[in-house]
Amino acid sequence: MTDGRWVESEELAGRAVEEVAARHKQQPDNGDHQRLLVQCYWYRATARDHLKRYADAAADWGEAAKLADIPMDRAFYLAHRGSSLARGGHAKRAAPEFAAAIREAETVLKAEKLNGLTYYDAGAVYAFAAGGTPDPPVSAKYATEAVRLLGLAAKVGYLNDPAQRKTLRAADEYTALHSHTAFKKLLADLDAKFPPPPVKK
Repeated sequence: MTDGRWVESEELAGRAVEEVAARHKQQPDNGDHQRLLVQCYWYRATARDHLKRYADAAADWGEAAKLADIPMDRAFYLAHRGSSLARGGHAKRAAPEFAAAIREAETVLKAEKLNGLTYYDAGAVYAFAAGGTPDPPVSAKYATEAVRLLGLAAKVGYLNDPAQRKTLRAADEYTALHSHTAFKKLLADLDAKFPPPPVKK
């Protein structure tokens, strides 16, 4: 998507934020309005990240985290906020966001039965921390945990679908893992075991 399209996306999401925020203010107990407002902040934050307006993106991710009523979603948005701060040159401010995101994720991961999406999103939290942490050993530790969690997602079948692996490869959340041997091996093994369908000519 070009910068022009991201500008348009930010404007559209901004209008949506204003409209839904007004509804939520009028009916603060309406969970549908709250969840929709979270999505609106998510869309605007994504556009602002792509436009390199990292401080504004971080603010929106923070609002999404405050409104999120699902713990793993809250962890996901906090990790996004940390990533935006780190990319904006504020590694010290990003560190507590990553720490809070990891604490949230760890609490969720203590449950006995977890689905693939939960492991997948937890992997994103650690991958963001790996990409935004300037300390190489700590970054490597986070990356290792991210790959381990993606491996657990794969183990329960979440990454069997080639389309889902394509999404994983393209998602900004996992960019920090692209150079890691274990991540490449995980995807290569899955591609061999569950190959994409042949392209029709």
